Amino acid sequence: MNMSSEIPSSQPPVSLQFGNSETTGGSQSFTGYVTGPVQFHSGHDRLDALPRAEGAGFNSGELEHERLCLPGTRTKILKLIERWSTDPQGERIFWLSGMAGTGKSAIARTLAHNLYAKEQLGASFFFSRGRGDRGNASKFFTSIAYQLALCDIENGALARLIRKAVDRHPDIIKRAKRDQWKHLIQEPLSQMKSHSAHGIVLTIVIDALDECEDDRDVQLILRILSEAISFDNIEFRVFMTGRPDISVRDAFLETVYKGIILHDIERHIVQQDLRSFFEYECDKIKQKRPLIGEFPGKNDIENLVQRAGELFVYATTICLFLGERKPPPPRERLKMVLQNNASSASALENLDQVYIQILQEAVPKTYSTHDKVQFCSRFRVIVGSIVSLFSSLSVSSLAALLFEELDGIDLTLDKLWSILNVPQKSNAAISLLHPSFRDFLLDQRRCTDLDFWVDSAERHLALTKTCLRLMAASPKRDICDLKLPGTLIEEIDPERVREQIPTELEYACTHWVQHLVQARSKILGPNLPTGVQAFLEQNILYWFEALSLLGKMHESVLMLSTLLALAQSYGDKSLVELVYDAYRFSLDHRFMIEQAPLQTYHSALIFSPSTSIVRKLFESQAPHWVRCTSSVPDSWGALLQTLEGHAEEIKSVAFSPNGQKLASGSQDGTVRVWDTASGVHLQTIDHQCGVQSIAFSPLGQKLASGSQDGLRIWDVASGSLIQTFEGSDIKSLAFSPDGQVLASSCDNMIHVRDAVSGNVLHKFQASYVLSVAFSPNEQKLACTSGPSWGPIHVWDIASGSELQRREGSFTSVIFSPDGQKLISGSIGNTIRIWDAGSGLPLKTLKGHLGRVKSLAVFEQKLASGSGDRTIRIWDLVSGSLLQIFEGHSDGVLSVAFSPNGQKLVSGSEDSTVRVWDMAFESPLQTPEDYKPDMLTSIAFSSNGQKIVSVSSTGEVRVWDSGSGLLLHKLEGLKWVSSVAFSPDGNKLACVTFDYIRCHTIRVWDVVSGSELRTIENVTDVKSDNGVRYYVSEDTGRYNAMSVAFSPDGQKVACKYRDLLSKKVIVFWDVASGSRLQTLEGRPDWVRSSALSTDKQLEALNVTDRWVTVNEKRMIWLPPAQRDSVFDVRGTKIAMGSASGIVTILNLDFKQMDFFTDPPPSLVDATGTSSNDVYATAMASDDDEMESLHDEDDEDEDEDEDDDEDEDEDDDD
Repeated sequence: MNMSSEIPSSQPPVSLQFGNSETTGGSQSFTGYVTGPVQFHSGHDRLDALPRAEGAGFNSGELEHERLCLPGTRTKILKLIERWSTDPQGERIFWLSGMAGTGKSAIARTLAHNLYAKEQLGASFFFSRGRGDRGNASKFFTSIAYQLALCDIENGALARLIRKAVDRHPDIIKRAKRDQWKHLIQEPLSQMKSHSAHGIVLTIVIDALDECEDDRDVQLILRILSEAISFDNIEFRVFMTGRPDISVRDAFLETVYKGIILHDIERHIVQQDLRSFFEYECDKIKQKRPLIGEFPGKNDIENLVQRAGELFVYATTICLFLGERKPPPPRERLKMVLQNNASSASALENLDQVYIQILQEAVPKTYSTHDKVQFCSRFRVIVGSIVSLFSSLSVSSLAALLFEELDGIDLTLDKLWSILNVPQKSNAAISLLHPSFRDFLLDQRRCTDLDFWVDSAERHLALTKTCLRLMAASPKRDICDLKLPGTLIEEIDPERVREQIPTELEYACTHWVQHLVQARSKILGPNLPTGVQAFLEQNILYWFEALSLLGKMHESVLMLSTLLALAQSYGDKSLVELVYDAYRFSLDHRFMIEQAPLQTYHSALIFSPSTSIVRKLFESQAPHWVRCTSSVPDSWGALLQTLEGHAEEIKSVAFSPNGQKLASGSQDGTVRVWDTASGVHLQTIDHQCGVQSIAFSPLGQKLASGSQDGLRIWDVASGSLIQTFEGSDIKSLAFSPDGQVLASSCDNMIHVRDAVSGNVLHKFQASYVLSVAFSPNEQKLACTSGPSWGPIHVWDIASGSELQRREGSFTSVIFSPDGQKLISGSIGNTIRIWDAGSGLPLKTLKGHLGRVKSLAVFEQKLASGSGDRTIRIWDLVSGSLLQIFEGHSDGVLSVAFSPNGQKLVSGSEDSTVRVWDMAFESPLQTPEDYKPDMLTSIAFSSNGQKIVSVSSTGEVRVWDSGSGLLLHKLEGLKWVSSVAFSPDGNKLACVTFDYIRCHTIRVWDVVSGSELRTIENVTDVKSDNGVRYYVSEDTGRYNAMSVAFSPDGQKVACKYRDLLSKKVIVFWDVASGSRLQTLEGRPDWVRSSALSTDKQLEALNVTDRWVTVNEKRMIWLPPAQRDSVFDVRGTKIAMGSASGIVTILNLDFKQMDFFTDPPPSLVDATGTSSNDVYATAMASDDDEMESLHDEDDEDEDEDEDDDEDEDEDDDD
């Protein structure tokens, strides 16, 4: 196995002939002679797409000059590690811990070097806090995968498998770290087959895990590598180092890792290694400098060894200090080091003294007192910033961030080469030679020369201000000159982003809040909060855009949440209100801004509440070419986030016990895990069939998911599959409160299993279990059963006896937190509360207008999700309704409270997961007054001046399209299947139907709101399969589809479809209500409320998530507007949402200065549909009738499912 710069190809080598013959592999030409094998690789770019952390590999240029263990030193520990790496019975993981400066990194580099030489190194990653991507785990797994692909294992077999993984998962770089591990590393290694007699041995070396900035990522890496590390055909090992403060006990199983504490190794062994190191390094100094006599003497060496204790960093720093070429000479430097009495000092105190001497020596001797003060002040600014940064910067970037001159920084760092790595190139990052220097400089007890001590909070405060200043001074809107508002992030050249957002600006955008938090102790007055407030008021949208371009928009949510807590602690009301509004703005629009950065100024401003502070501050930034009139709420509501990504309905949702994650199971066959705070998708877990139910274990370490393909148990941290239990159609499952047992429905049974072993402890007979719940004391188990609904069963778990059975039509069941009550939901739209002991009914909660499909409790609050698309919050004691949450466009199938009760998550048939704020309060309608108002149809008048909207409750409203004002509300209607304006916009025709009298045509005067004519012509007949058809008095069975006026507005035409999809158009006289004519035509069908013919292709359109112009994306539609009915007329779009919101967009194409070519002319404002269609339909010739919609020949069999509300009540 060799590591090469050439990547093994997944395709056969290109065949070429050389010499005078022509090449057959492409356009290359070759001259000269070739000896040896020639191979060309293809597919290189697929692996190049994997992001790598620059400088993380042991043999990277950045680590080229880092020290290995000196030959003859650390021999005992290196031999122990070498034996471990080749022992087939050895532990999978070797954990080398030790306090700072004990030489862990040198050992890791030496091991990587040795393994590489033996072709046993799979990959390496050397963490380093503040060193760009080496300071975090964002590119950890992709870097490891890339290096593994470079290993020439089995003739490139592993590289081919990793390349295929990239092909199968093109979005892998955006996926959660667990998914990256699974698809890029775990699965390819699992598929490897060894043809070697000795098998394949691969070791990954990971150094300084404690230098990873996010402790959550540290624990994630530990869990993943410990629990998903066994491969049949490969001896796969991991060597890791870190400080002792990293807890590995919770993450590792004792059977998979071997632990050594480096500073516990016998002192005499360490001292001998230090002695050898000092002698070797001092010999190098003597070779470079003309030193006469012994240097250093044996006593000096022993003195240095004693001072070093077990700290190799002391030895390294001393030798670097002695070897500097600038005065004073080495002997004088050594004398300075040894002149301090160290007999009673610890090794750490000796190290601190060395650091102080190095800093004092950096001050030029010629400096006056004033010059020295200036130098030390500049030192605290520059070096203090270097040790305080959350990510390393180059000299040039540091100068830009601090608003300092390059020369001044160079002068300050000139004599600090023994403690800082200052590259000669101004664009290379400055770094500490050892992190112990940071600890020293920021600790006043250790840095006793206060001229150099850096006040950490003060420096963070200064860095906060420079970050804000830099961001405020940077280019504003559309920093990358994208122009088109719908440009997607993947369409933007990353190089352009790097050019426009240099490293220092990226740093400021990403870390300014972190600096502010660290500076908290120095914020004594309102000055800094005022500075923050000014930045937010003037620049927050530009900040959002920059974060989006950097792929970090989700971090804005976390930063603003942190900032909000900080602002609240200061009690500044105006700042708190601003930050809260900005936080809600980022929560609501994060996903959209991540996808399309410039929508920050378009959709985000257009669809934010009218009272939003951010919207008001940046109204001038909203697009001048669109005017929006909408009935969106005036203020932020209870809905915090809408999480998108599932392709089908959400069957189950759950919070993790610590509330940091939430999971959703969908009919699309996946479980998605999300970060609760930011809404970021963390992980996808795959089933082969739709997921019916999910549950976290009470400790949060496991996640159970049930599907038609069985029950599966997953490790939450790693995403790895722990156990699989076969079964069919598991619709419900639940962990017991103590997490010891797991109940799940399977094959007309409920299986109660031991949660660890998986052994079945009890079985309870119940068919088609919809819901299962444990009592809080774990003594009882309740369930609802039946194909779609059924009775409630309550069992005693210990004895297996059935305690209660309540007949009825129940869909869900849950116990109250105290176990005294049993709560059930039903198809009769009610909630029943029962006495859990006696089984007697206590209360019935009414108000839902659809089946109650899910229940959740927290303390004295009850949440219910219903088919009426709402969530209701009830007081469990009084039974009173506290709140109604609206927003889903389809039935709510699952609800769950967060552990602290502050949030509620819901999953719906609309394929979204939504997170709600339980603290939100709004005026509440009584259950009797409340009606859902889903809009089912919307249409413009032919002149575009009026809009008609139709709701699911039969309410017809007429609006002024210019002002958005409601003109008339037409009541007394049942179900409305079609509406149409007369050509002059003064009349409105509606086709209504009900159970008794179907297809009544009602004509209204739009000006006065009075009804002009009612035409009753058909009665209702219901077929055996439940689909409604309609019987005309003269022509037989027909289903009314749409209605239109004649050009003069005196007649109406109604279009029907019969059982065979045959078309019939009937014409009526408005004045008399008499039938004029009936035409039968061919079986084609157009879904137009105005019987429209094919129109000229309009430039303005609504597609998927976008309003488009000339097929260019213009305005992103949020979920609330996306599930809408809409109509386009000229330059206007009218949209009616499932939640009853009417939105009117009026676009001015002439002001769209970003188009090279102007949009084509639109259909004229008077429209063509009603007049042209009516004229065509009035023709009596069959041929002319058949020409109607000639281009619409597709057989669109789009029968709407008739969702019949069940009126059954519960049986007591």
